[in-house]
This record gives sequence, C-alpha cells and structure tokens, in this order.
Amino acid sequence: MTLSAVPSMKTKAAETKESKKAGFATDGISWFYVNKKGKVDKKKTTVISGKVNGEEAEWYVKNGKVQLDCNEMVYVDGYTHLIEGGKSVKKHVGKLDAFRI
Repeated sequence: MTLSAVPSMKTKAAETKESKKAGFATDGISWFYVNKKGKVDKKKTTVISGKVNGEEAEWYVKNGKVQLDCNEMVYVDGYTHLIEGGKSVKKHVGKLDAFRI
C-alpha cells in the first residue's frame, strides 16, 4: 500500500537534517495514522488531532486506521468520546453510558 507522504520539517538545530512529523496519510481510499518513522502504527488506538480530508479535528484511530464510518461512543485513554463520522464531537473524563443532549 502506498500512502501520500507525511510532510517533512527541518529541525532548528540542523537545517540540513530533515525529520518526519507524525500525522495522517491516505492511500486514496482510507486514512491512517503514520508515526515519525513514516509507518502506519497498527497498534495505535486513540483520538488524535490532525487534518483528514482537509478538515482539522480530533479523529478516532483504531489499529492505525481513521474510523470515518464510526458513529458511537468509545472509551480510550481515560475518556469517553462521542464519535460522529470518525470525529470526536464530545468527550468526558471517565466511562459514560450516554451523553446528555
């Protein structure tokens, strides 16, 4: 699978060296979380801020893949997130059975 490149950034310490930045990348079909080594992190399940499909948001990532079709509550990293279209629209510390509307 070929993913679009995660942008490289020059470090302040040595402008001739480039370091990759962790972020999101696509294969043209799906979106993935890519670590600083440029690899899909298949062990990563969390909510991560970033840009997907040109939209900046907090995205639900499960096993390295952005879950764009997720529309439910998920509990990760000590927070309950209400996920709509893969985006976290509400979050609460701890586990919840439901969000108050």
